[in-house]
Amino acid sequence: MKMLAGLESADEGAILLEGEPITAPSRQLGIVFQQHVLLPWMSARQNVVFALETEPGSTSTKEELRERADKYLDLVNLSHAADQRPSQLSGDAAARRNRPRLRPGAEGDAAG
Repeated sequence: MKMLAGLESADEGAILLEGEPITAPSRQLGIVFQQHVLLPWMSARQNVVFALETEPGSTSTKEELRERADKYLDLVNLSHAADQRPSQLSGDAAARRNRPRLRPGAEGDAAG
């Protein structure tokens, strides 16, 4: 799995995607975790902002990150829970909070 996602290199051979070797993580490849990956001391919004600010090459201001996070929370119908911590969210709500970060997509894509 880690090799498919580009997180580890193969010792031998290659894994190809559309004829090209997978050599590094890519926004074209999504990882779906079996457990929710949320930082429990942060709110839903803070978790999304953290994911956005750790994107390679991110130069967004704090305000821009917050606006994007709010947009993504709205896309998964979690605007009402933006200030709640993971322990306050239902399992379904926590899963929906994860979707914007985990789905593949380009920067301009509503899911990315």
